[in-house]
Amino acid sequence: AQATRANFALAHYSTMRTRLLRDRLGIEMDSSAAGSIKIFESEAAMSGPVALAKLLEPAGLRYELLDPAGAVAIEPQLKPVAGRIHGALYYPDDVV
Repeated sequence: AQATRANFALAHYSTMRTRLLRDRLGIEMDSSAAGSIKIFESEAAMSGPVALAKLLEPAGLRYELLDPAGAVAIEPQLKPVAGRIHGALYYPDDVV
């Protein structure tokens, strides 16, 4: 758990510094700041990632637990498979 928190802290710091430099220097980047979403088809598949998100939340990880309707609201392309979705984790600060 300690190594996981340290890795997250480094990645979080790097991401924040990159954003700061990008904004300060006016650098154009081909990226999307819409966040990312992880979709799960079962409680068993979702429980580990949820536990990890809760572990990292005090270190600055922002996430939202979503039900199938919430996942579709964020990513409408999931509508055809909504019946297979148990839940989702949405990370609003992710840049891809």
